[in-house]
Amino acid sequence: MRFLEEELRKRPPEPSSDTRRRAKPDPWLISFLDKTNYERGLVNTAISRQERDRMGLNVVFASHLTKQERRRLNRWQLSALEHFRRRLAVTDASVARFVVAGAVEGYYGRFPGIPEEIMLSLAQGKPVYIVGALGGAAADVGALLGLAHPRMGDVPPSLKAEPIRFEESLQEIADRLRPGPWTNLPVTAADLARFFKKHALGGRNWPNNGLTSDENRKLFASKDADEVAEFVVKGLMRIHQAIA
Repeated sequence: MRFLEEELRKRPPEPSSDTRRRAKPDPWLISFLDKTNYERGLVNTAISRQERDRMGLNVVFASHLTKQERRRLNRWQLSALEHFRRRLAVTDASVARFVVAGAVEGYYGRFPGIPEEIMLSLAQGKPVYIVGALGGAAADVGALLGLAHPRMGDVPPSLKAEPIRFEESLQEIADRLRPGPWTNLPVTAADLARFFKKHALGGRNWPNNGLTSDENRKLFASKDADEVAEFVVKGLMRIHQAIA
């Protein structure tokens, strides 16, 4: 949150001829947090409501867990379910996903956040743009999606539940992790690895992101920020032009 606050404060006022839109631009960044006084306090301390409006940052506070779930589920199940619902909300509100780096250890849940976010975008058929040259979870997922060369097919160690001993308890909340219409979403880490292989580049489940297979692999391998941005813009523009 502190990094986001510092970066957003550098943004100049919106260059609009409309006074209202300059003071309160349409949100360009949406974040979904839990509806608790604790999280509200954290956000308000970092960035006031007035500043969020000026920056075009919309923070949506919602209850991602029911009172019954909080009483009945164990800590690990609660963590997996809450993070899943937050990430699903972000995916619902997005048109595409850009992914770079990401934690591969030290996370707490059924698998790292980046793989789950990519999974949800793929399940919704939304374009994804993955940069793997900087390593991390993006590189691990990209390898399973056929973006790396050569294609090895091995499941990276990062795509495993942590702690593994709690993975069996996921079956107790499997239905909650498969809301309609996505009733076949992966529940365990092993399910996730199979899901990615089925959605690999070149297959019928890979969503069109406006880039060719060769361009997707070049994007995945690139360390040049300008080149990465060029590929992403090119892909989005092609999709937009095709729809228009």
